[in-house]
Amino acid sequence: MTTGRIFAGSWTPSDLSNYNAIVPADPAFRQIIEQQPDSVAIWIKYQPANPDSEDAVARLSFILHGEHESEIVKEPSAQESKLITSQAEMNYGPTQWQRISIPFVKKNDIQPKYMLASITTNQLPGIGTGGVDHVYADDAVLIYKPVLSVETPVIANLQEGDSFELSFTLTGTMSVSNIAADANTVHAELSDHTGSFDTPVVISEPVTTDESGTLQVKLPTRMISGDQYKIRVVTTNYPMTQEAAGNLAIEGSDTGTDLKETMTSGLKVYPNPAKERLFITGADNQNYRILNIAGRVIRATATYRSVEGIDTSVLTPGIYFIEINGAKSTEILKFIKE
Repeated sequence: MTTGRIFAGSWTPSDLSNYNAIVPADPAFRQIIEQQPDSVAIWIKYQPANPDSEDAVARLSFILHGEHESEIVKEPSAQESKLITSQAEMNYGPTQWQRISIPFVKKNDIQPKYMLASITTNQLPGIGTGGVDHVYADDAVLIYKPVLSVETPVIANLQEGDSFELSFTLTGTMSVSNIAADANTVHAELSDHTGSFDTPVVISEPVTTDESGTLQVKLPTRMISGDQYKIRVVTTNYPMTQEAAGNLAIEGSDTGTDLKETMTSGLKVYPNPAKERLFITGADNQNYRILNIAGRVIRATATYRSVEGIDTSVLTPGIYFIEINGAKSTEILKFIKE
Protein backbone atom coordinates (compact mmCIF):
# COMPACT_ATOMS: atom_id res chain seq x y z
CA MET A 1 0.00 0.00 0.00
CA THR A 2 1.31 3.45 -0.85
CA THR A 3 0.28 7.08 -1.30
CA GLY A 4 2.39 7.08 -4.46
CA ARG A 5 2.51 4.76 -7.45
CA ILE A 6 4.00 1.25 -7.57
CA PHE A 7 6.60 0.95 -10.32
CA ALA A 8 7.34 -2.67 -11.33
CA GLY A 9 10.52 -2.73 -13.40
CA SER A 10 11.56 -6.34 -12.85
CA TRP A 11 10.19 -9.84 -12.27
CA THR A 12 12.72 -10.20 -9.46
CA PRO A 13 11.09 -8.88 -6.26
CA SER A 14 14.36 -7.69 -4.70
CA ASP A 15 15.38 -5.72 -7.80
CA LEU A 16 15.46 -2.00 -6.90
CA SER A 17 13.75 -1.14 -10.19
CA ASN A 18 10.63 -2.12 -8.22
CA TYR A 19 9.69 0.79 -5.97
CA ASN A 20 7.00 3.23 -4.80
CA ALA A 21 7.18 6.93 -5.65
CA ILE A 22 5.07 10.07 -5.72
CA VAL A 23 3.98 11.23 -9.20
CA PRO A 24 3.76 15.03 -8.82
CA ALA A 25 1.81 15.55 -12.05
CA ASP A 26 -0.88 12.97 -11.20
CA PRO A 27 -3.34 13.76 -8.32
CA ALA A 28 -4.13 10.03 -8.02
CA PHE A 29 -0.54 9.23 -7.05
CA ARG A 30 0.53 12.12 -4.84
CA GLN A 31 -0.10 13.18 -1.25
CA ILE A 32 0.63 16.86 -0.72
CA ILE A 33 1.89 17.86 2.74
CA GLU A 34 1.62 21.49 3.90
CA GLN A 35 3.63 21.49 7.14
CA GLN A 36 6.03 19.34 9.11
CA PRO A 37 4.25 16.90 11.49
CA ASP A 38 5.95 15.60 14.65
CA SER A 39 4.73 12.01 14.39
CA VAL A 40 2.23 9.69 12.73
CA ALA A 41 -0.23 7.41 14.54
CA ILE A 42 -1.78 4.43 12.74
CA TRP A 43 -3.73 1.26 13.60
CA ILE A 44 -2.17 -1.90 12.14
CA LYS A 45 -2.70 -5.67 12.17
CA TYR A 46 -0.08 -8.10 10.82
CA GLN A 47 -0.87 -11.78 10.17
CA PRO A 48 1.96 -13.61 8.38
CA ALA A 49 1.42 -17.08 6.99
CA ASN A 50 4.19 -18.39 9.27
CA PRO A 51 4.32 -16.26 12.47
CA ASP A 52 7.34 -18.22 13.76
CA SER A 53 9.49 -17.38 10.76
CA GLU A 54 12.47 -15.07 11.34
CA ASP A 55 11.24 -13.19 8.27
CA ALA A 56 7.85 -12.39 9.86
CA VAL A 57 8.63 -8.67 9.93
CA ALA A 58 6.38 -6.04 8.33
CA ARG A 59 7.33 -2.42 7.63
CA LEU A 60 5.87 1.10 7.88
CA SER A 61 7.57 4.01 6.12
CA PHE A 62 6.41 7.63 5.89
CA ILE A 63 8.78 9.86 3.92
CA LEU A 64 8.35 13.63 3.63
CA HIS A 65 10.21 15.13 0.70
CA GLY A 66 10.53 18.02 -1.68
CA GLU A 67 10.43 18.07 -5.48
CA HIS A 68 13.10 18.27 -8.18
CA GLU A 69 12.54 18.15 -11.92
CA SER A 70 15.22 15.52 -12.52
CA GLU A 71 14.94 13.35 -9.37
CA ILE A 72 12.27 11.27 -7.67
CA VAL A 73 12.24 9.81 -4.16
CA LYS A 74 11.97 6.01 -4.19
CA GLU A 75 10.95 3.53 -1.48
CA PRO A 76 12.96 1.34 -1.24
CA SER A 77 16.05 2.90 -2.76
CA ALA A 78 19.73 2.03 -3.12
CA GLN A 79 20.65 5.38 -1.56
CA GLU A 80 18.90 8.10 0.44
CA SER A 81 17.71 11.08 -1.60
CA LYS A 82 18.75 14.60 -0.62
CA LEU A 83 15.12 15.60 -1.23
CA ILE A 84 14.01 13.75 1.93
CA THR A 85 13.24 16.23 4.72
CA SER A 86 12.15 13.73 7.39
CA GLN A 87 11.06 10.12 7.81
CA ALA A 88 9.03 8.00 10.23
CA GLU A 89 9.72 4.28 9.89
CA MET A 90 9.21 1.09 11.89
CA ASN A 91 9.65 -2.65 11.43
CA TYR A 92 7.36 -4.86 13.53
CA GLY A 93 6.37 -8.46 14.08
CA PRO A 94 3.01 -10.30 14.09
CA THR A 95 0.30 -8.45 15.98
CA GLN A 96 -3.42 -8.09 16.40
CA TRP A 97 -4.93 -4.63 15.97
CA GLN A 98 -2.79 -2.09 17.80
CA ARG A 99 -2.14 1.63 17.55
CA ILE A 100 1.45 2.53 16.67
CA SER A 101 2.92 6.02 17.00
CA ILE A 102 6.14 6.82 15.14
CA PRO A 103 8.10 10.10 15.42
CA PHE A 104 9.42 11.85 12.31
CA VAL A 105 13.21 12.16 12.26
CA LYS A 106 14.19 15.41 10.54
CA LYS A 107 16.97 15.34 7.98
CA ASN A 108 17.06 19.10 7.32
CA ASP A 109 14.99 22.28 7.71
CA ILE A 110 13.60 22.30 4.15
CA GLN A 111 9.79 22.59 3.91
CA PRO A 112 8.35 19.26 2.64
CA LYS A 113 5.94 19.13 -0.28
CA TYR A 114 4.85 15.46 -0.49
CA MET A 115 4.39 12.45 1.78
CA LEU A 116 5.28 9.02 0.43
CA ALA A 117 3.74 6.35 2.67
CA SER A 118 4.58 2.68 2.13
CA ILE A 119 2.97 -0.16 4.12
CA THR A 120 4.38 -3.61 3.32
CA THR A 121 4.08 -7.18 4.59
CA ASN A 122 7.85 -7.64 4.51
CA GLN A 123 10.82 -5.72 5.82
CA LEU A 124 12.94 -6.45 2.74
CA PRO A 125 11.66 -6.70 -0.86
CA GLY A 126 10.86 -10.26 -1.88
CA ILE A 127 11.29 -11.70 1.64
CA GLY A 128 8.13 -13.35 2.98
CA THR A 129 7.30 -16.19 5.37
CA GLY A 130 6.55 -18.83 2.75
CA GLY A 131 2.85 -18.15 2.24
CA VAL A 132 0.34 -15.35 1.92
CA ASP A 133 1.13 -12.67 4.49
CA HIS A 134 -1.47 -10.05 5.39
CA VAL A 135 -1.15 -6.49 6.73
CA TYR A 136 -4.21 -4.41 7.59
CA ALA A 137 -3.92 -0.65 8.21
CA ASP A 138 -6.52 1.90 9.25
CA ASP A 139 -6.97 5.45 10.48
CA ALA A 140 -3.54 7.02 9.99
CA VAL A 141 -3.27 10.48 11.56
CA LEU A 142 -0.46 13.02 11.37
CA ILE A 143 0.29 14.51 14.80
CA TYR A 144 1.43 18.11 15.25
CA LYS A 145 2.88 19.23 18.60
CA PRO A 146 0.36 21.51 20.36
CA VAL A 147 1.34 25.08 21.20
CA LEU A 148 -0.65 27.34 23.56
CA SER A 149 -0.22 31.09 23.92
CA VAL A 150 -2.25 33.62 25.91
CA GLU A 151 -2.92 37.25 25.09
CA THR A 152 -2.13 39.59 27.97
CA PRO A 153 -5.30 41.43 29.04
CA VAL A 154 -4.73 45.19 28.97
CA ILE A 155 -7.24 46.40 31.56
CA ALA A 156 -6.77 49.25 34.02
CA ASN A 157 -8.44 49.57 37.42
CA LEU A 158 -9.62 45.97 37.79
CA GLN A 159 -11.86 45.31 40.77
CA GLU A 160 -13.09 42.14 42.43
CA GLY A 161 -16.13 40.75 40.61
CA ASP A 162 -15.16 42.32 37.25
CA SER A 163 -15.66 40.43 33.99
CA PHE A 164 -13.54 40.56 30.84
CA GLU A 165 -12.47 38.47 27.85
CA LEU A 166 -9.23 36.50 27.66
CA SER A 167 -8.01 35.39 24.22
CA PHE A 168 -5.82 32.36 23.63
CA THR A 169 -4.18 30.80 20.58
CA LEU A 170 -4.10 27.01 20.24
CA THR A 171 -2.38 25.17 17.40
CA GLY A 172 -1.41 21.56 16.76
CA THR A 173 -3.14 18.26 17.50
CA MET A 174 -5.10 18.50 20.76
CA SER A 175 -7.57 15.63 20.25
CA VAL A 176 -6.37 12.70 18.13
CA SER A 177 -9.19 11.23 16.05
CA ASN A 178 -7.97 7.61 16.02
CA ILE A 179 -8.05 7.05 19.79
CA ALA A 180 -10.91 7.17 22.29
CA ALA A 181 -10.36 10.15 24.59
CA ASP A 182 -12.36 12.92 26.22
CA ALA A 183 -12.74 16.16 24.29
CA ASN A 184 -10.25 18.91 25.10
CA THR A 185 -11.45 21.73 27.32
CA VAL A 186 -9.86 25.10 28.03
CA HIS A 187 -10.35 27.25 31.15
CA ALA A 188 -8.72 30.21 32.91
CA GLU A 189 -7.20 30.29 36.40
CA LEU A 190 -6.12 33.13 38.70
CA SER A 191 -3.23 33.13 41.16
CA ASP A 192 -3.38 34.50 44.70
CA HIS A 193 -2.32 38.11 45.43
CA THR A 194 1.35 37.05 45.65
CA GLY A 195 1.34 35.50 42.14
CA SER A 196 1.34 31.90 43.42
CA PHE A 197 -0.69 29.19 41.68
CA ASP A 198 -0.46 26.79 44.65
CA THR A 199 -4.25 27.10 45.07
CA PRO A 200 -5.48 28.51 41.75
CA VAL A 201 -8.97 29.96 41.35
CA VAL A 202 -10.98 28.80 38.31
CA ILE A 203 -12.37 32.04 36.85
CA SER A 204 -14.07 30.87 33.66
CA GLU A 205 -16.42 28.17 32.47
CA PRO A 206 -14.59 25.45 30.52
CA VAL A 207 -14.81 25.71 26.73
CA THR A 208 -14.67 22.52 24.64
CA THR A 209 -12.39 23.24 21.70
CA ASP A 210 -9.24 22.22 19.83
CA GLU A 211 -8.83 25.68 18.32
CA SER A 212 -8.04 29.25 19.34
CA GLY A 213 -10.75 31.21 21.07
CA THR A 214 -11.85 33.53 23.87
CA LEU A 215 -12.74 32.79 27.50
CA GLN A 216 -15.29 34.82 29.44
CA VAL A 217 -13.50 35.55 32.70
CA LYS A 218 -15.15 36.67 35.95
CA LEU A 219 -13.03 37.65 38.96
CA PRO A 220 -14.07 36.38 42.40
CA THR A 221 -15.58 38.66 45.01
CA ARG A 222 -13.90 39.43 48.34
CA MET A 223 -10.34 39.49 46.99
CA ILE A 224 -7.20 40.85 48.61
CA SER A 225 -5.95 44.02 46.87
CA GLY A 226 -2.66 43.55 45.05
CA ASP A 227 -0.70 44.14 41.86
CA GLN A 228 0.97 40.72 41.63
CA TYR A 229 -1.98 38.64 40.41
CA LYS A 230 -1.29 36.35 37.48
CA ILE A 231 -3.68 34.69 35.04
CA ARG A 232 -3.18 31.50 33.06
CA VAL A 233 -4.98 29.22 30.60
CA VAL A 234 -5.14 25.45 31.12
CA THR A 235 -5.98 22.70 28.60
CA THR A 236 -7.07 19.20 29.62
CA ASN A 237 -5.59 17.30 26.67
CA TYR A 238 -1.83 16.95 26.25
CA PRO A 239 -2.11 18.86 28.87
CA MET A 240 -0.73 22.41 28.79
CA THR A 241 -0.63 25.46 31.06
CA GLN A 242 0.38 28.91 29.82
CA GLU A 243 0.54 32.16 31.78
CA ALA A 244 -0.23 35.56 30.27
CA ALA A 245 2.75 37.92 30.39
CA GLY A 246 2.85 40.50 33.17
CA ASN A 247 0.80 40.92 36.34
CA LEU A 248 -2.73 42.13 37.06
CA ALA A 249 -3.53 44.83 39.62
CA ILE A 250 -6.86 44.11 41.31
CA GLU A 251 -8.63 46.14 43.97
CA GLY A 252 -10.31 43.94 46.58
CA SER A 253 -12.05 44.16 49.95
CA ASP A 254 -10.71 41.05 51.72
CA THR A 255 -8.03 41.32 54.41
CA GLY A 256 -7.09 37.65 54.08
CA THR A 257 -7.97 36.83 57.70
CA ASP A 258 -8.19 33.11 58.48
CA LEU A 259 -11.72 31.74 58.65
CA LYS A 260 -13.36 29.71 61.42
CA GLU A 261 -16.07 27.14 60.94
CA THR A 262 -19.58 28.04 62.14
CA MET A 263 -22.21 25.34 62.69
CA THR A 264 -25.50 26.84 63.87
CA SER A 265 -28.20 25.96 61.35
CA GLY A 266 -27.66 22.23 60.92
CA LEU A 267 -26.09 22.43 57.46
CA LYS A 268 -23.69 19.60 56.69
CA VAL A 269 -21.24 18.84 53.88
CA TYR A 270 -20.62 15.33 52.56
CA PRO A 271 -18.63 13.34 51.64
CA ASN A 272 -15.87 14.81 53.74
CA PRO A 273 -13.11 14.33 52.61
CA ALA A 274 -14.40 14.96 49.05
CA LYS A 275 -12.93 13.77 45.78
CA GLU A 276 -15.01 14.62 42.73
CA ARG A 277 -18.17 16.26 44.14
CA LEU A 278 -19.38 17.83 47.38
CA PHE A 279 -22.97 18.04 48.63
CA ILE A 280 -24.62 20.21 51.31
CA THR A 281 -27.74 19.13 53.20
CA GLY A 282 -30.32 21.88 53.62
CA ALA A 283 -28.68 24.42 51.29
CA ASP A 284 -30.66 23.99 48.06
CA ASN A 285 -30.96 27.24 46.04
CA GLN A 286 -28.72 29.16 48.46
CA ASN A 287 -25.66 31.06 47.27
CA TYR A 288 -22.21 29.75 48.17
CA ARG A 289 -18.55 30.33 47.45
CA ILE A 290 -15.39 28.37 48.26
CA LEU A 291 -12.40 29.83 50.09
CA ASN A 292 -8.99 28.44 50.91
CA ILE A 293 -7.65 28.09 54.44
CA ALA A 294 -6.35 31.68 54.36
CA GLY A 295 -9.81 33.04 53.54
CA ARG A 296 -9.12 33.80 49.88
CA VAL A 297 -11.92 33.17 47.42
CA ILE A 298 -11.05 30.43 44.94
CA ARG A 299 -14.55 29.74 43.57
CA ALA A 300 -16.81 32.69 42.78
CA THR A 301 -20.36 32.94 44.13
CA ALA A 302 -22.82 30.45 42.63
CA THR A 303 -26.20 28.94 43.48
CA TYR A 304 -26.18 25.50 45.09
CA ARG A 305 -28.30 22.79 43.42
CA SER A 306 -28.71 19.62 45.42
CA VAL A 307 -29.14 17.51 42.27
CA GLU A 308 -25.72 18.55 40.91
CA GLY A 309 -23.72 19.24 44.05
CA ILE A 310 -20.40 21.05 43.70
CA ASP A 311 -17.59 19.95 41.38
CA THR A 312 -14.41 19.65 43.48
CA SER A 313 -12.34 17.70 40.96
CA VAL A 314 -10.31 20.76 39.93
CA LEU A 315 -9.31 21.66 43.50
CA THR A 316 -5.86 20.73 44.71
CA PRO A 317 -5.80 18.53 47.85
CA GLY A 318 -6.08 20.49 51.10
CA ILE A 319 -8.43 22.20 53.55
CA TYR A 320 -11.18 24.53 52.27
CA PHE A 321 -14.15 26.50 53.59
CA ILE A 322 -17.53 26.85 51.93
CA GLU A 323 -19.47 30.00 52.75
CA ILE A 324 -23.26 29.58 52.46
CA ASN A 325 -25.39 32.72 52.36
CA GLY A 326 -28.91 31.90 53.56
CA ALA A 327 -31.91 34.22 53.89
CA LYS A 328 -31.20 34.98 57.55
CA SER A 329 -27.53 34.16 58.13
CA THR A 330 -24.17 33.25 56.61
CA GLU A 331 -22.70 29.90 57.57
CA ILE A 332 -19.13 28.66 57.05
CA LEU A 333 -18.34 24.94 56.86
CA LYS A 334 -14.96 23.27 56.50
CA PHE A 335 -14.16 20.37 54.16
CA ILE A 336 -11.12 18.49 52.96
CA LYS A 337 -10.32 17.81 49.31
CA GLU A 338 -8.48 14.51 48.78
